[in-house]
Amino acid sequence: MKSFLEQGGSIAWGIVPNEEEALAKESLSSLRDRLEESMALFTRDGVGFKQIIAQSLITPSCGLASLSLEAANQALELTAKLSQDLRSRYVM
Repeated sequence: MKSFLEQGGSIAWGIVPNEEEALAKESLSSLRDRLEESMALFTRDGVGFKQIIAQSLITPSCGLASLSLEAANQALELTAKLSQDLRSRYVM
């Protein structure tokens, strides 16, 4: 992972659920906690946490076609808010 990021690679984290029942149980805080825990695993290999954040994309876990319009909007809003939250905490 370290060499991949050093070569300019990016990681897409499919953290936002694409199932309505699972999505309804999530919040910005719960997603952030789980994502930070997952990202922290890579720091053991010498990758800086800020580097991981800077080279990451936050995405839904898969396509949103199976969701209602309301749930799809919720998933996209959570995706955008999570990305903005992490970048404001660690990058900017």
